[in-house]
Amino acid sequence: MNNKINIGIASYREDQWGLLKSTASDPEVIENTYQEWLENTGRVIEDLKKNDYEPVKVDFDVKRFNDWCQINNKTPNGESRSEYVGHLLRIKNIFSHN
Repeated sequence: MNNKINIGIASYREDQWGLLKSTASDPEVIENTYQEWLENTGRVIEDLKKNDYEPVKVDFDVKRFNDWCQINNKTPNGESRSEYVGHLLRIKNIFSHN
C-alpha cells in the first residue's frame, strides 16, 4: 500500500512558456527559460521522492489557466498557479478512481 502524499507538480508546455511569463503577475519568480524550469523541477521532484512524497505531474495549459483566473477573479500568480494545479489534481484523482 502506498502511503505517500501526492503533490501536484505543474507540467508546463514549452510552446506556452512565453505566454506564461508574459501573463504572470509575478514573472520575476518564474525561471527565465523553459530549460531552467525543467532542470529545477527535476531536482524538486527528486527531493520530494526522497522525503516520501509522490510528485504527480499535472498538465498545465496556460490558456486554460488564464481563463480559470478570469472566471474565478484570481490574479495569475504563484498562489493561483498552485491552487489551479491542486484543482487539476483533484479532478485527475476523481476520474482515475472511477
